[in-house]
Amino acid sequence: MAVKKIQMRPPDNNYADVLHPETDTTMVLLPDGSVLQDQLVAPLASGSATELVIDMPGITSYAHHKLFQFIASANNNGAATTLKVGTLAARPIYLEGTTNTAPTLIAGKLYTVWADNTKNCFFLKASGSGNAVAADLLAGKTATTDNGPITGTMPNNGSQNAILTITGSAKPTKTIPAGYTSGGTITVQLASSLASKIRHGETIGGVLGTLVVPIPYTAEWTQRTSSFGTSHIFGVAYGNGMFVAVGSGGKLATSPDGITWTQRTSSFDSTYIYGVAYGNGMFVAVGSGGKLATSPDGITWTQRTSSF
Repeated sequence: MAVKKIQMRPPDNNYADVLHPETDTTMVLLPDGSVLQDQLVAPLASGSATELVIDMPGITSYAHHKLFQFIASANNNGAATTLKVGTLAARPIYLEGTTNTAPTLIAGKLYTVWADNTKNCFFLKASGSGNAVAADLLAGKTATTDNGPITGTMPNNGSQNAILTITGSAKPTKTIPAGYTSGGTITVQLASSLASKIRHGETIGGVLGTLVVPIPYTAEWTQRTSSFGTSHIFGVAYGNGMFVAVGSGGKLATSPDGITWTQRTSSFDSTYIYGVAYGNGMFVAVGSGGKLATSPDGITWTQRTSSF
């Protein structure tokens, strides 16, 4: 920093015609004996990386809590380091908030220390801020907070991976330890032994099912009024929302629900009707004597030439 000129003038600055003497910062002594210029310019520390010296000839004693600034000329790599100011005795430099921890000094960086006469040392003025505690910082890492430097204690658990297999009613779990994790994948799968409990053709949890589910059926039957009287019933078919039943004597009946039946005119007269089928939108009934009739709805029937 260049030497600054200082002009002394009255506080109210009203005496414009008065000659105001000037001096410079190298000529002004502070109460502690230091030169003002030394306080304005942080000197580059001489000596070695661990035995620092700053030249401040006006300083004759270390005032308690007195601040000193310097620029490190070399890296100390965290080794024990002392600072000597002018002709005064060298004192160790510690991290603020500790009793014997040396700071890591980096060449070219500006540092501020303050003298502690009760411990006969310098403390590096903390430049960090924040409310983190050791448990918030990864183990082995360091930081400076409002309360001084901290060394992390949070464990590094690395990647967390696991395969959880469900084998029955129990729920498998994976405990993630407290601390830092870089991520990972938790995969849940079913045991292959559960295949017999999964419906055939379905895949659940990576397991293809083999369980064959029987088709439910009704074991009990209820007699209904067929409208056939005592005539034989030879066949029944379903299509287009209608049941059609056929039997002896040319009888034919329909039902929308299989419960209530209505006799229809079959066009077979009294000829036995032995069978009925539905397909392609058409009911087809066949009987003795080569008779064959069709119906789109099971109600209205038309005799056809059967070629039989």
